[in-house]
This record gives sequence, C-alpha cells and structure tokens, in this order.
Amino acid sequence: MKKLSYIICFFLIVGVLRASSGQNDWPIIIFFICAAIFGYIVNELSCPEFSSVHIQGLPLTEGANCKVSYIKNKSIQFSKDKTVINLDLKKIIDSSIVTEDGLKQYISSIGGGIAGAMIAGPLGAIIGGRIKKKDIKKTRYFFNIIYQTDEIKCVSLEIQEDELMEAKKLNKILIKKKEKQNIELS
Repeated sequence: MKKLSYIICFFLIVGVLRASSGQNDWPIIIFFICAAIFGYIVNELSCPEFSSVHIQGLPLTEGANCKVSYIKNKSIQFSKDKTVINLDLKKIIDSSIVTEDGLKQYISSIGGGIAGAMIAGPLGAIIGGRIKKKDIKKTRYFFNIIYQTDEIKCVSLEIQEDELMEAKKLNKILIKKKEKQNIELS
C-alpha cells in the first residue's frame, strides 16, 4: 500500500511539472490529483500491520519476532509462526509509543595500531590501537499496550524505525477507540 502511494505521488509531481512548463496537460493533472486523493484515502483506511520484537506480556519467548495486525473494530492480532494471539479492543485501556535514546560503543582501532606501528614502532602500535569510545546515537522504540482481563497487564514490543509509521497509525486508532474507564486501585 505504501508503494502505491509513492508511485501516485511521483506521477502527481511529474504532472505538475509538465503543466508548469507550459504544456496543456490539465486532464492528466486532474487524474493524478484524484489518484493521489484516492491513494491517501486507501492508505488511511488500510489496517496497520508491522513486525516487532516481543519484550513482555505475551505467551511468546522474549526477543521473538512477531507480526502485529489490526483486525478492524475487533482486535489486535499478534502472530509468530503458527501461534496467533488475539487481544480484544474492548479490553485495551491505554497504548503508547515510548523511546529510549543513547548508546555508547567501545571500539578497537586495528587500522590505527598498524599505522602507529609503521610510523613509531611498538609504542606507536600501542597508542594507535588503543580502545576508543565512540558515541553512537541510536533510538529504540517501544510500543506498549495496557489491557485488563481479571487484572491489568501490559504487552511491550520493540519496533524498528522502518515499522514506526504503522505502529503510530495503530496507536492513533487505539487512542480514538479508547472509552473513558474508571479503574479502582486498592
């Protein structure tokens, strides 16, 4: 569905560029504008689906890859191989996407050690090959769904950046569907 939207946008841009160059292509432009609107509507109406890594809350192994699918107005489906788990939308209390920033990595510079050895001998190899700290900024995304059966539980999934748009789309749907609930804590 995403690819179709990108193709339609490409042709829309081509049509606008042709029209701005003085060619009389208004029927083509109108067609592409309608196609872009249709693509947007189809994209908005499509059910979100994405891959994730299970962290906790499902009867799956921690770290297992699973597919998350929205079953329109019914449930969220988590599947891995032949295991399918459905979570009724009426049981969902809240959902959110949270981030975790930062990661430092220590690296050894083999190339620096070789260059140091060539220039300054063994002492240069030691200095050039020392372990260095390199700051790598990496953001991890987690999708959390809080639901209630007999007790309140939470499903946590790690989302890759390329799947984030679909996860946000599902989160938006869940927030819209959420009804006001009174929960008593004892």
